Amino acid sequence: MSPLLIAALGLFSKTYPKIKVNVSFGTSEELLDRLEANQLDFVLSFKPESVSEHMETMPLFSSMLRFIVHCSHPLAELSSITLKRLSETPLILPGKGFATRKRVDDLCRKHQLELTVGVEMNDVHTIIHTLREGYWGTILTQAAVRGEENLVQIPILCADKLTSQGFLFWAQGDYRKKSALAFVDFLRKVAGGEERS
Repeated sequence: MSPLLIAALGLFSKTYPKIKVNVSFGTSEELLDRLEANQLDFVLSFKPESVSEHMETMPLFSSMLRFIVHCSHPLAELSSITLKRLSETPLILPGKGFATRKRVDDLCRKHQLELTVGVEMNDVHTIIHTLREGYWGTILTQAAVRGEENLVQIPILCADKLTSQGFLFWAQGDYRKKSALAFVDFLRKVAGGEERS
């Protein structure tokens, strides 16, 4: 979500320079729990499998899961990767609680696959930076690495639909600040104006 958030922040701050924006990061579960507890105005997240009935959702974009490596990684030249080869590759993955990790775990269960996970981390930005060493690979959405130089996105050969949907979540029926509504308008413009496959 970072590229979308950063672009919207720039537009919002130029238009409303006196409004302070507070951004919190966490897993999808953590953020949605905080939203339900009225600690946040809204949440940007890939949609987890189960969402509280007290949430309203607004689809923003869809993005494919890919095997991501640095261009110096031994597998960077692959045009695609099989699930078997993926299972033999040292991976750094988002921690439990991230919607993307849930998708990966579901895929592994379905195909009776055991990945070689050396590191789990609850910060996608740090995962992306760790890839620069050329040893690790990861599985993330294309949207998560958009604009990141020297990273290679390799399609995963699988009959399953590997698309994740990015959403904005509101707590149902809660008061919505005018500033939050204005920020969401910028998010929608950025999401609608960019190709996110």
